[in-house]
Amino acid sequence: AWKTTKEFNLGLDFKAFSHRLYGSIDVYSRKTTGALAPTPIPFELGPLTYFSNLMDVSNKGIEINIGGDLIRAEDFIWSMNLNWSTNKNKLDRLNGANINQYSLDYYVEGQPIGTIKGYQVEKIFQNQTEIDDLNASAPNGFYSSPSLSVGDYKFRDTNGDGEITVEDRTVIGSIQPDFFGGFSNTFTYKNLSLSAFFQYSVGAESIWDAIPTGVYNSLGQNKLAEYGLNTWTPENTDARYAKAVYTDPAGNGRISDRYLYDTSYLRLKNIQLSYTLGEAIAKKLMLSRATVFVAATNIATWTKWPGIDPEIFSERGGVTDQVQNEDPYPLAKSFSFGVQLQF
Repeated sequence: AWKTTKEFNLGLDFKAFSHRLYGSIDVYSRKTTGALAPTPIPFELGPLTYFSNLMDVSNKGIEINIGGDLIRAEDFIWSMNLNWSTNKNKLDRLNGANINQYSLDYYVEGQPIGTIKGYQVEKIFQNQTEIDDLNASAPNGFYSSPSLSVGDYKFRDTNGDGEITVEDRTVIGSIQPDFFGGFSNTFTYKNLSLSAFFQYSVGAESIWDAIPTGVYNSLGQNKLAEYGLNTWTPENTDARYAKAVYTDPAGNGRISDRYLYDTSYLRLKNIQLSYTLGEAIAKKLMLSRATVFVAATNIATWTKWPGIDPEIFSERGGVTDQVQNEDPYPLAKSFSFGVQLQF
């Protein structure tokens, strides 16, 4: 069967002041019923996997684009274009979809696809007495692990049963940004033109995969300075990360908000400087138009993300792969020089 999508879209385009100001505003609400999803199927029927129309997903958002000439003089023009978008995605119902056990946390009814679930860290234990009291009150005699000791995380007991189990995991973040977009500026003076394009994203989060993986402290591996210099020791009690112990017996590497980081960024995506030859010179060269330019991409990124890049999440490329940023490689910078000729 086919999935069904119902959509409401309201748009407005406008121009004013002799086209010096222009733009558009779009508001939409999209409801998809019966999106394809893995479906439970008896093994007796033969196939290992089967897909059917189960999931219901909705998207609501606003897109705004505004542009214009801020300055328009005889020899000088300053043009700007700005776009801003927000999209609220929500998984309305799974309807029994057979989600892979390793992806269940990313598909939570009533939450965006790409929800991040994990443990909340209240603090790092600083004295053994508190641990002994918690163990004494726990149903099985251990608050979170038999190896729990000073320097380990105190995970929040969200369900109040006196012990830390998988049931204490809760929503700690989302890959869905609050808003995103870009803006460009173009400055033109006679035949010389300079343009720059910036893009941005605000409010999304991701697990920096290198840190919880490194918490197991396997021998012979280098440690990132972010982790190695910020672990708990008796001399560094106000650390971000729990103490470093071989094989992590206390389970400090469990996904928690200590490994969650904001992926907001502002990036200078492209900048170009160009010069167009005058008509007289172009005619002498038997050309109708000739432009020389130099350009560069991915020049600079401003972000609090501690890894390599907040935008490149995984080499696999799926939506939910953004939950854990593997920092597979840095975003490459490029520089180019060119000539555009029109005959």
